[in-house]
Amino acid sequence: MELLYKNRSITSCLKAAYNFLLSNFKGIFHAVWLPVLLYSIFSAAFITLLLSNSQSDILGLRQHGIFIVVVSALGLVCAFTGIWVIARLMSFLNEMPRLWNLKRMLIVFFITLLAMVPLMAFWGGGIWFMFIRGSVESHFVIKIFILLVVTMLFSLLVMPMVYVNMKYLKEKDIHYLKSFTKNYKNGLRFIGFIFVAVIVTLLIALVITSVVLMPLYVLLIAKTSSLTGEAIGDPADLPGYFIFLVFGTMIVACVVMSLINIYEMLVCYFLYGSIEQKQTERLEAKEMVSVVKES
Repeated sequence: MELLYKNRSITSCLKAAYNFLLSNFKGIFHAVWLPVLLYSIFSAAFITLLLSNSQSDILGLRQHGIFIVVVSALGLVCAFTGIWVIARLMSFLNEMPRLWNLKRMLIVFFITLLAMVPLMAFWGGGIWFMFIRGSVESHFVIKIFILLVVTMLFSLLVMPMVYVNMKYLKEKDIHYLKSFTKNYKNGLRFIGFIFVAVIVTLLIALVITSVVLMPLYVLLIAKTSSLTGEAIGDPADLPGYFIFLVFGTMIVACVVMSLINIYEMLVCYFLYGSIEQKQTERLEAKEMVSVVKES
């Protein structure tokens, strides 16, 4: 069992999360298998419906005008089951009741989503103003640079919430909003530590996800080739079971991506423990300096 409250480097946090996942895989699997399975099935259905076309619609959803409703409902179910997965993981980590963790995860999700609204609004407004209403060719590089810089600055402001959220999920006697300012300031002190760790973790996850989704890329290429042929008058050459092949591929991919998300959450868990220990050591060092000065 990896010690949580320990002064770790970034690489040590990543390694601790990996070791913890391997050594406790049986317990974690027992805790999360049901929500992971449901998340994978609903996510696979969501992606499959988005990739369906006029020749392979399921139940004729497009023709009956309920396609958007069904896809939106599946999207909400996917979001809930994804939250449920992490709530079950946190129950394994903090040994608190599952319903308690689910409630806290819902609060963390909605507050984090609310925090992302300004960035999404900026991206939507920026793309519309600079590329749709304005000329795409005019100052293209400068426009992209502005979008990236603002995104980077916003990311730096949001990064302390990794610590804020994990502290709220780990500690029982804490109110999210009442303790937000104090915890956010504590997280801000370690902004570089959190930022680099999150970026490295995301890069690792991106590489693994790219490999996992490779079968889906092949299927998408096959579908694109078929649609291109249909556009010039060739008959459709996709097999009748193509859409079920996409569905099965996505179930497997979503299970693996759930494990990746669990690993990312464990990295945040050990980042939190490391920051807590760093702060404890800093306060102890201050007290020691004060005692020395007084003597």
